[in-house]
Amino acid sequence: MIKKIFIPIGIPFFLSIIPALILLSCGNDAINRQPCAESLPCLQPVVNACPNLTTGAWTSLGLEKENVSAVAVHPCNPGIIYAGTLRDFSAGKPGKLFKSTDCGAHWDTLAVGGSYRTIRFSPGNPDVIYAVNGGILKSNDGGQNWQRADEDIHIDGETKVSALTINPKNSCELYAGTGGFHGGKLYHSTNGGKNWSRIEGKGLEDLGNNMNRLDNGVTSLAMDPAHPNHIYVGTAQSGDVLHSADGGDTWELTGLKDTGSLVNALLVDPQNSGRIYAGLSDEGLHVSENGGTSWRLITNKFLADTTSVVELDDRNNILYVVTTHGDSGSLLAYHSSTGILNKLSVPVSNKSFYYSKLKIYESEYKRYIYFGLPTGIYARIDE
Repeated sequence: MIKKIFIPIGIPFFLSIIPALILLSCGNDAINRQPCAESLPCLQPVVNACPNLTTGAWTSLGLEKENVSAVAVHPCNPGIIYAGTLRDFSAGKPGKLFKSTDCGAHWDTLAVGGSYRTIRFSPGNPDVIYAVNGGILKSNDGGQNWQRADEDIHIDGETKVSALTINPKNSCELYAGTGGFHGGKLYHSTNGGKNWSRIEGKGLEDLGNNMNRLDNGVTSLAMDPAHPNHIYVGTAQSGDVLHSADGGDTWELTGLKDTGSLVNALLVDPQNSGRIYAGLSDEGLHVSENGGTSWRLITNKFLADTTSVVELDDRNNILYVVTTHGDSGSLLAYHSSTGILNKLSVPVSNKSFYYSKLKIYESEYKRYIYFGLPTGIYARIDE
């Protein structure tokens, strides 16, 4: 039984380990769950969960009347999908949170209200889910029930939660960023979102009025999976990428600074901690190979405008990039080993992909790609 909740608009969002711990990755036995587990491989991943998908071709998974802006796929079952949508102010249509357990054949509505930007599974326990919709929602039972998890975070009519990341080695540790017309802040939780404390941005220059670059508003967050104390923050206004090597106690500017653009997306390569990708509004895609000290623009005519999403298929070393130029969006594949950037087919044309979301699910033999768009959600299989 799915319990739907309504959120009023405008209100603040390896195997060497003992077998019991491995089970918490996908098992249903609550006794074996541990509250701060690290991310572990699936014991028995589900195969053939999406017989409706076609290799090399996009298939609609529904929600055609929704602007899908957040997508998450169960780490052990590609047929279990969560999708969040944007609020449509002009139509008076609220954003919603949906779940499908049969690869898009049917969808349940889990929550109504806000605009969804991020959905994340807690590492080690996919029954624990966080959804960012201007505030933070949390479910401890696979999406059946939801509660607020943003106490102590300042949220108002102008300031909303815009980014969230979770420590893959300690699922109780979260970082959340806010942004809005008057800037925003960065917050830290050590108990799974029950309480939050503000991170001050020590080491960054004073901009006056007791503010520093971390107060410009957080637009994106990334954590080094191999070294979770290393955190990267993308900001609004000045358009910086900031770095902390000690879990947020002290900070420094990286070489990507004063861009005057929104840093929409950040990603640290899990196979190479020195490689960081940053997608910017109006400034394309940038990459650093030395932990942020220096950056270069990955030049291509398709990247002349806004890069809003970067997702990595780390097994095949392919970076998927979503860009928008005016009212037309593109999907690109970047091969870092060769520097080749290819334009891929997209499910729809003449649509802005600015708020779109892409997710990659990797199995042993297949790669599932899910694409949330202004006309619903689509998926394909690549081998």
